[in-house]
Formats: sequence, C-alpha cells, structure tokens
Amino acid sequence: MSETKRVALMGFMLESNAFAPVSDEDAFRSLCYMAGDEILADMARPNPSLPAEISAFMDEMNRAGLDWEPVPILVTAAEPGGPIDHAFFLSTLDEMKRNRPANAPFLMMLVQRRPMAGVRRCG
Repeated sequence: MSETKRVALMGFMLESNAFAPVSDEDAFRSLCYMAGDEILADMARPNPSLPAEISAFMDEMNRAGLDWEPVPILVTAAEPGGPIDHAFFLSTLDEMKRNRPANAPFLMMLVQRRPMAGVRRCG
C-alpha cells in the first residue's frame, strides 16, 4: 500500500519587462493573491480564478487518479508589467515560508513561475 504523496502548491507569476514600471503589491493583489485554504476553495469553484497552470496541474493529478494531497501554500500573479518590487517580493517569500507546514515532507513542490526580468528595489 502506497503512502499519500504530499505536493506543495506555490506560485509567483509575472511576465515582466525591465523597461516597464515596477509591478508593486497592488498589481499582484488585484489579479490573484491566495494563500492556504483559499487556493482549495477557489479550485472548488466552477471557474477558478487561479492561474491556469495551477488549476490544470491539480485537474491532471486528479484525472490520473493519483493518491496525492495538495498542500496549498501561496499563489500570486500579476498582469504583465515591470520587475517585482523588492520589498513585496521578499515579504511574499517570507509568507510562503511561514505557510509551509513545519513537519511536512513533500514528494514535490509545484513552484510555478513565469520568466521575470528581475526584482527592483524602490526608493
């Protein structure tokens, strides 16, 4: 008998251009910023607002009939823009670390990201 595979769900998504204005916290929170059980609640809706990569991954894992447990950490996304504001980037990474269960071994972590031009310090 196999053990249920735990898969951490995390994502930080932005297509960016170094010449565009900085993508700040509002840019992410206005499109998608979900943590913990919010991720699973959104997936239970007929039309989830999570990025397609996350919902497609979960749908395929379920369709394949795999014995797995999603461990929702944090998923955030913004419309295409400039580099991520440095302070927001660091605070989001800290929140991802805090949301990770302390005693949770994972088979894998789905860490979805899109190509980023970088992180820019503001001020």
